[in-house]
Amino acid sequence: MFLPRTAVPRIIPHAIPRTLAAVLATGLMLSVSSGVPALAQDNPGQQDTDQAQGTVITTGDLGLGESTTFLGRTTKVPFSIMVPPGTTPEALTGTFQLPADFNGGVIELYSGERLLTSLPLEVQDNLAAVEIPLDGVPVEEGRADFTLRAVMDVVGDQWCREIPELTFLDGAVRYSGQSIKPTVVADFLPPVLRTLSLYIPVQPSEAVQQATLEVATSLASVYRASGVEVRVVGLPEGSAQPNAPARSGERQIVLTDTGIAGMELINPGQQNVYLRINGRDDQVADQARLLTDSLLPLAADQQVTVAGFGAVPGVSADMATLTELGNYNLSSESVGGTAVLVGIERSRFRPIVESADIHLTGSYTPLPDSNNGQIRVRVGDTVLDYFTVDDSGEIDRRFTLPGELADRYTELVVEYQTTGVLTCGDTQPVGLTINGDSLITTQHTDVPILSGFQTLPQAFHPTVDVAMTQGDVSDVSRAASLLTGVQSLSTTRIRPQVVTWEEAATSTRPTVFIDAEGQRARELPRYLSEAGTTLTVLTRDGSGVATDALTQEEKDLARQLTTTANLSAGGLEVVWDAEAGRMIMVASSNRNSRQLDGVIRWLDEDNTRWVGLNGDVLIQVVDRTPVELEVADRPDKSTNTVTTWVAVAVAAVVIAVVVAVTLLVSQRLRSSRRSQRGQGPIGSRRAGRPGRG
Repeated sequence: MFLPRTAVPRIIPHAIPRTLAAVLATGLMLSVSSGVPALAQDNPGQQDTDQAQGTVITTGDLGLGESTTFLGRTTKVPFSIMVPPGTTPEALTGTFQLPADFNGGVIELYSGERLLTSLPLEVQDNLAAVEIPLDGVPVEEGRADFTLRAVMDVVGDQWCREIPELTFLDGAVRYSGQSIKPTVVADFLPPVLRTLSLYIPVQPSEAVQQATLEVATSLASVYRASGVEVRVVGLPEGSAQPNAPARSGERQIVLTDTGIAGMELINPGQQNVYLRINGRDDQVADQARLLTDSLLPLAADQQVTVAGFGAVPGVSADMATLTELGNYNLSSESVGGTAVLVGIERSRFRPIVESADIHLTGSYTPLPDSNNGQIRVRVGDTVLDYFTVDDSGEIDRRFTLPGELADRYTELVVEYQTTGVLTCGDTQPVGLTINGDSLITTQHTDVPILSGFQTLPQAFHPTVDVAMTQGDVSDVSRAASLLTGVQSLSTTRIRPQVVTWEEAATSTRPTVFIDAEGQRARELPRYLSEAGTTLTVLTRDGSGVATDALTQEEKDLARQLTTTANLSAGGLEVVWDAEAGRMIMVASSNRNSRQLDGVIRWLDEDNTRWVGLNGDVLIQVVDRTPVELEVADRPDKSTNTVTTWVAVAVAAVVIAVVVAVTLLVSQRLRSSRRSQRGQGPIGSRRAGRPGRG
């Protein structure tokens, strides 16, 4: 399985807390938008063949993303790159892509507030190749932190109301020196990891299953920014070690539940080095948790044993500042108008978000009396708040982000727009700054507003149960693949807990069910039902009814497809189990595990497929390309009933009005006739009523 390095849109900044960065010490890399902790190798060992002298690592592999956007005429963007032990960063290379608004500019390199160098852009066909020297950037705790400031030259005297984007492409960092193989447990995890191979028995115990999923998801979270391929491999029969040395950029871990509990580095400093994690029952998972714990840098030995490393509680909260959400670049400046982008990741908050109250503070450049301006906050085309600027230059606004707009990742755009005569070459730029301590407070509900894959990963936080029918190495591999795929969508850790099928089926906790052969999936709430040559897609009603207990009405509302031969199908369903009040993922097939594995492989092949899932079902039929389905909502009976009663009420009112008018007209006609004769009960009664006549 492969974790996408580009699964998260560029609009969403991510970073692990700075306190954790300090604790993890050397080798920890914090990107512009993500964090990849890695541990320094202080002791000498054999040269790592994938980190030879003159190493070049792309910004994608460093967790910086494939591209970086500089918004506006003058923009600062912070960078933080990891520095493998034994190496020194020499230069950042890449290409700046200029929009038509710009014909050149200058790139400045800063370390803190100190200007290190300034490079003019030599533009040809809107492209400018650069090589920015990094030898003057200090390296601390395995990181090199610096800032690039772009100051662009505007073409002529053109109108520049739209905010142009300068894009940095094909970035790479060139290093000198050599890195080394680990010699102690503390140095086992490298700064850049491309493949993680987990070796377990073919029939692992529940303790090994738990430890394997713990290691897979925790390290997938650690290396999420750069992406890592996670493999679960069965140990060769009669062996307790990998059958081949690690490949370039690979680390191997063997997990077993025999012998004395502990963690041991085998073949330290050699090309075939690997880590063995051992323990009985919960001990093996206990040892495995050290890999992402703050005590790991202290494990400066080839063999260590830990205790008391129980499951870590979830960290999701009800409120967070913009800085806590990973937003650091919250200032922008340009002519005529500018904007600041704020990223909000839904999974950073406690499930299930119904809405978010936002208290936004900041500042802006006041305008001269001849100009006017407006600041507005929007998500897509929906404006959440706006106000006319004044000479105070201060922003202090409160507004609400509705739940239906709070997608997995939400880009909040704060725009400063001005009016008046503007010339790009002469008009003074306007600036906009949003304070990092602006606060977001979430309101919660028990029923998700979104459905299907859109509810992930938040629906699986802080913990998710995992139930498998077979529990062999293949099932553990499937579970690891699905969990690390979901983990790729979030900076917040997913914490799996292996349970029995019987416990999971009656639980109220979110659960991933692995039933590769489709033996027990029919016991669960699902959207798909297959019988012979007929495939049935049910409606979404949240009833939690198993597919073999459908009413005739449910069958009548379902869509069906019948073929001449039995369908070979398998896939994933993300279902809201209303009776249990939880979200579940069902991975199954109709007794053909190959189709389920085909869906999982398809997700692994492209690093953007997980983030692109928005439906309820992902299904593969007879080895064809998987198809995503969005389940239709069932017609709302209450709506129909209300409509009927409204119609009846309206009809009754109309009839009553008609009757009343008819009676009134009839009475007046009779009164008129009788008054003309000077007699009648109406005339005599009216005469005796006070205030009449």
